[in-house]
Formats: sequence, C-alpha cells, structure tokens
Amino acid sequence: LFDPQRNATAAVFNGGVSPALYKWYGLLDRVWPGSALRQLAPKLLLNQAVSSSLISPSFLCWSSCVEAALAGRLSAASGRAKVASDTYQRLRADVRRIVCTSFMLWLPANAINFVFVPPHLRIAFMSVVACGWGGVLS
Repeated sequence: LFDPQRNATAAVFNGGVSPALYKWYGLLDRVWPGSALRQLAPKLLLNQAVSSSLISPSFLCWSSCVEAALAGRLSAASGRAKVASDTYQRLRADVRRIVCTSFMLWLPANAINFVFVPPHLRIAFMSVVACGWGGVLS
C-alpha cells in the first residue's frame, strides 16, 4: 500500500546520505579498482560492514523522529524523551536482525552495483534498492 509520508521520509533520508555514499563508492573504487573477485570481495565486505552498521540504524532513528514530529509528539520534553526511549528500545530489539537480514539484500545489490553499474549511476541504482529496503525497515 502506497504511503506518501513513509515514502517521503525514506526519500529525504536517501537524498541526505547519497552524497556521502557517492564519495564512499569512489573511495572503494580507488582503493580496489576493477570488478574482478579479488577487488570485488574487499569492496563488498567493507561496504557491508560500514553501511549495515551505520545506515540501517540511522534510518530507523530518522524515520522514528520524523513520524513523531509529524504526529506532534516532539513538542514537549516528555514527548521527545518517550520517542528517544522508544527508538532506543526498537534499535536494541531489531538492530541485530536488521543487520543480518541486510546481508541478504545488500551484498547481491552491491555486487551488481560494483560490477555492472557505471559509477555515475550507482547512487540511482542503490536508491531504487533502498526504497524497497525502507519498506522492510518501516
């Protein structure tokens, strides 16, 4: 079911992290140029370790805060404290599962990205994949 608020939240987050990811992918390509397995494996493993550890938990925090803000739950200190507590509990409960699950999606997606997608289109490709991942996380 299409949810404009959820899609907008994910789009703004993806737009915010895209410049950093563009630089990150460029760094990985400079350190390990090429797409042979010898270059691809370290790119995939390092990218997965960094991305899964940072981006998915950051998205959960972002989406929780945006949802709370749009619902008016951040206007009082008690509301902000409750949102922070709820977000922290959600991260504690879900982050291990999310990071493990992310390997099933992001490793193959990144392999396709590094092998077949030209560098200038990588962010666009990954943004499409991220839309689906955002649905899984939310």
